[in-house]
Amino acid sequence: MSQQKSILLLVVLSLVLAGCQTARAATPEPQPRNPDGSVSVALGEPFRLALDESADYAGALRIAFVEMLGDSRCPSDADCIIAGQVQVKVAVSAAGQPQVEVILTLGDLYPGNVQQVELHGCRLSLQAVEPYPVTTRRTQPDEYRVTLILEQVGEE
Repeated sequence: MSQQKSILLLVVLSLVLAGCQTARAATPEPQPRNPDGSVSVALGEPFRLALDESADYAGALRIAFVEMLGDSRCPSDADCIIAGQVQVKVAVSAAGQPQVEVILTLGDLYPGNVQQVELHGCRLSLQAVEPYPVTTRRTQPDEYRVTLILEQVGEE
């Protein structure tokens, strides 16, 4: 009987350790920061922003996650007829230019909704919005994180 308990204990410990390894691997690596606290952005590399956080590309372009407008995505633990959508407001400013606020959408795109926008010679695309909704918990606006990617347009 003690040999069976030992085997069971080893199996349980292996599963727990495997779960810890998976959780550690899923944690995003820290993003490079500028002295002002903004995230440093490289072209073609995804970057994450929290609400009211900003990113800077080469001192020439600043991108800020301004507002969480709405999240009607079907919760991951529910069955829905439509997928829904999530909308965020992002502010983009370039040196010497007025700030432009744009609304980016993921999910069901209706007329007028966009997932990407071209400004100041770059394409800014919304890649993900986390956390994904569940029915058992309401996500607070300050818990949301957006993943964006900035790419240069017109030059290849």
